[in-house]
Amino acid sequence: MARYALRVFYIGTNYFGFQRQTTKFKTIEGCLFNAFQETELIDDSRTFRYGAAGRTDRGVHALGQLIAFSTSRQTILGQLNAHLPEDIRCWAIAHVPEEFNPRFDALSKHYMYFLPYEEALNLEEMRNAADYLIGTHNFKNLSKVNHHVNPIRELTLLKFKKVNEVLHFEFIGKSFLWQQIRKIVTVLTLVGRSLMTLNEFKKLLDPSSSPKKGIPPAPAWGLLLYNVQYSELNFTNDYKIINEITSHLKDEVSRLSCLKKVFNEICKGIY
Repeated sequence: MARYALRVFYIGTNYFGFQRQTTKFKTIEGCLFNAFQETELIDDSRTFRYGAAGRTDRGVHALGQLIAFSTSRQTILGQLNAHLPEDIRCWAIAHVPEEFNPRFDALSKHYMYFLPYEEALNLEEMRNAADYLIGTHNFKNLSKVNHHVNPIRELTLLKFKKVNEVLHFEFIGKSFLWQQIRKIVTVLTLVGRSLMTLNEFKKLLDPSSSPKKGIPPAPAWGLLLYNVQYSELNFTNDYKIINEITSHLKDEVSRLSCLKKVFNEICKGIY
């Protein structure tokens, strides 16, 4: 019996989130378990000891999601991927100790968020607000409420920059709450549009106060789980699979570029 950790890439657009569901809806984890079964990696559900670094919502993407499991069978990434859709790929593998837990052993998680740039945004005010979030805070008002989860989290990095016509955000922390990043992006853009003052923004970190209408999360399509950091894990990257991922994404970029032109022509035709 050996224990493995795998890095997993996926585009979340076509899936109802990462976590397996008992419904008919297709999820990332559901596809992974189908591949486990097809390759007969699961000797026994009790000894398989599957775990993941975390869950992503419907429509969220990942480059560095991490899963782990124990099996007596040799694990070959190419065989697993043969039973996965093209937009899900296991691309790196490591032998890990039997006690390894991908969730609790994570040192930090690195997320990125991409948002179309608006000329009206005051980036300096947004940076002032973002700087205020660094450190340990109660994020009850900036996450989806779960009364069974401690809302206190430490944010060790939050920065953003304008790249062409896109705002590129980066977040690093030990762990994040449900919708925390997407709600932070929402309030930062409200500050940038002068729809929320810096003082109103700061009050959101006071757990005794609550916004009347709540904070809607930014769209899921802009969020990427970029990496999960661990201590002393030696991964072997499969560069053939990495090239497959790159090729698939280039094809998607070409398709979306053409679709953008189609949409622009439709807009012109309407007027």
